Amino acid sequence: RNVFIVYLLVKSLEEVYRFGLYDIPTDMRREARPRITLSAGLQNFMIRGLLFMCDFSMTKWFATSTRHHEEVMDESVAVATEIGECLVRFDLQKAEALLAQFSASETGKDNRLVSPLQDLLDNLKMYKPYLPAHLLSRDSKTDLLSTVGDDDSNDTDNEHDNAHLQP
Repeated sequence: RNVFIVYLLVKSLEEVYRFGLYDIPTDMRREARPRITLSAGLQNFMIRGLLFMCDFSMTKWFATSTRHHEEVMDESVAVATEIGECLVRFDLQKAEALLAQFSASETGKDNRLVSPLQDLLDNLKMYKPYLPAHLLSRDSKTDLLSTVGDDDSNDTDNEHDNAHLQP
């Protein structure tokens, strides 16, 4: 930023005093640019400097805002992942604690993830009593996989329950 301001100052001084910075001939037929008055040079410097400072400020604000948004998104994804893992294991107390902690934090106050995750948590709380106890155990995957292949009696019950649905 400072380098550019120095460049603008040198450029404005060259326009006023013509000390030869831009007079290196590249084309012999081209005439030298005329000098301008000190007030016009100062005006050019101020206008260019103002434009540069406005552009710099807007770019800095945008970069800062983008960095902050990225940090919020990273934290939201991390918390949503933790809560999702708890919900998959039906560890609803831990999921509820994580969600309460996240919604109380600065990041979670206005976050759009809180409401859907709270709805999902509430639905799972209502649904949990209707699930068999072996699904909620720590070894539920191995229990579930072993019972799916071994239990053929459910097939006949399902055929009998679904007989009224067939045309």
